[in-house]
Amino acid sequence: MKWLKFFLILPLIYAPFVFAEIKKVDFDITEETVNFNGQYSKAIVVNKQLPAPTLHFKEGDEVQINVHNHLNKETAVHWHGILVPWQMDGVMGINQMGIPPGGVFHYQFTLKQSGTYWYHAHAGLQEQQGLYGAFIIDPKVPPAYRYNKDEVIVLSDWINTVPDQVLANLKKDGNFYAPRFPLQASLAKFLHDYQKGDATAKKQLRDDYLSMQRMRMGLYDLSDVAYDAFLMNGHPKTNPWKILVKIGDVVRLRFIGAAGSTIFHVKIPGTSLEVVHVDGNDVEPFTVEDFWISPGETYDVLIHIEKNQPYYIYAESIDTVGAAVGALQTSPEQPIHWQEITPFPEPLPVTQQMMAMMMSDPSGHAMDMSGPHTMPTEPSILHDTITPSDNTYQTSTGIKYENMKSVVKTNNPNTPLAGVIRLELFGYMDRFIWFINGVPEHKAHTIVLQPGKRYRLVFTNTSMMHHPMHLHGHWFILRNGHDEYDPLLHTIDVAPGATITADVDTDASGQW
Repeated sequence: MKWLKFFLILPLIYAPFVFAEIKKVDFDITEETVNFNGQYSKAIVVNKQLPAPTLHFKEGDEVQINVHNHLNKETAVHWHGILVPWQMDGVMGINQMGIPPGGVFHYQFTLKQSGTYWYHAHAGLQEQQGLYGAFIIDPKVPPAYRYNKDEVIVLSDWINTVPDQVLANLKKDGNFYAPRFPLQASLAKFLHDYQKGDATAKKQLRDDYLSMQRMRMGLYDLSDVAYDAFLMNGHPKTNPWKILVKIGDVVRLRFIGAAGSTIFHVKIPGTSLEVVHVDGNDVEPFTVEDFWISPGETYDVLIHIEKNQPYYIYAESIDTVGAAVGALQTSPEQPIHWQEITPFPEPLPVTQQMMAMMMSDPSGHAMDMSGPHTMPTEPSILHDTITPSDNTYQTSTGIKYENMKSVVKTNNPNTPLAGVIRLELFGYMDRFIWFINGVPEHKAHTIVLQPGKRYRLVFTNTSMMHHPMHLHGHWFILRNGHDEYDPLLHTIDVAPGATITADVDTDASGQW
């Protein structure tokens, strides 16, 4: 790389030097004792807070975050969705050496974007032990939608077992936590559902049950870990998070999916939710009664306070193990009866969810669900998945993304493609090993992309579980049929059986 030096001489009378103020924050990462469900355990926290402190800046600010490591092991912090120089991205072993015990690292970057983001540890399993927090950036130009109250809702999960032991348990037996799931595949559960169904439903359930038994998997194989607690802004449901509001308020709720692996199903009973902002970018507002949020995603919604009553925020884990609960109170005396909240209907068996996705898949992908899931014997090579392209357009699937449209133009949909990268997501559940194109992480090759090009990523999920895919340093341009108004996302949740297409412009070189 050549370094060019430019010298510019200007009279000081016309060009006085102006130094931008650097906004500085100090992080002290320590280990603290917590108790979320009656049992004491150890958490990794920032400035003695879980979640970590909410960072709040303005677009254009230059920030310096000084991370002091007081743990007995290395750490690093990733700024999820924030476009930073690759040396500041905070992924230990990829673009940063770990911050050693007793050491400090100065993350410094200029905020060239705005919106709702978050940050978390990117060292071992420290994120799962509590190192995560919100990162809010106010825009230079206010959005078209209006609100008078702004609250962050960080959703996360917690298990009292040390995360490294959780992973070791799953490596020994992928179904280690299955007995703790309410929807585990038992004969009693099968008979209960079978008796409720009509003739068509009974045949479908019987076929699904036999197929999954051959694969030694459950009909409701929705999660791998049965968590001990689900948290909203660090509060378990036995001590709900709450905030005071007034009748007439329009409240912006910034939901952040900071869970280790939990997908939350969210609703506020008695009111609809207006989605206005997703993954740091404004979208054309659309109304929903509820929504799903996966690890890594952020969803901002507006609600109108119209009644003198508590507005419950209910976030149930997709596996129905539990929920995080909070409340917007119009009076501090209002009791919080979270037990009265009606849970979501029981989810469909995963096999039926997958079939619904595949039926709507325009690419015509199909999967063989008849045989046992086994580890691939001849893995394909990851970097060989880049192929020339004829610029064929392919629409994303998944109801979750159909209504998302950017409020501003995001791209030129006629930009030629430098290549297509096909990524098949799969899992070998017996030993909890995850693959992309048949290759486990430790055998994966680096994907080398040329700068200043556009590439197309085609994700196909052949596994039974959701796979949130996160891109560092760049945006996914989700190809969902809105062309130049296709939304920009940093995290895409690829559902079981789904195929999702996204373009990437390589406008930031480096190791991501």
